[in-house]
Amino acid sequence: MTAGVPAIPLHSACHSYATIMLEDGVPLHVVSTQLGHSNTTTTTNIYAHVSPAAATEAAERMANILEGEGSDEQVSRTVRGRTRCPQHHLVPG
Repeated sequence: MTAGVPAIPLHSACHSYATIMLEDGVPLHVVSTQLGHSNTTTTTNIYAHVSPAAATEAAERMANILEGEGSDEQVSRTVRGRTRCPQHHLVPG
């Protein structure tokens, strides 16, 4: 342990790096390139993980939306009583 940071295998550090950078808003293609992946599928399917904090934030955001406290952006994604997901699929409203 150096500077209070536990030693972890390099491969584990890559998983942590991908998760932290993506949660902080770094574009997927940038993280994928920095990890040396030939495509973003490897990064998302193998290296990126959902942290407990991110899962909690997502649940809180959904609760706010369901309680009518969504942002203007969330409201603009609503089409005829259905919510448009980021992938442009409609889910029942």
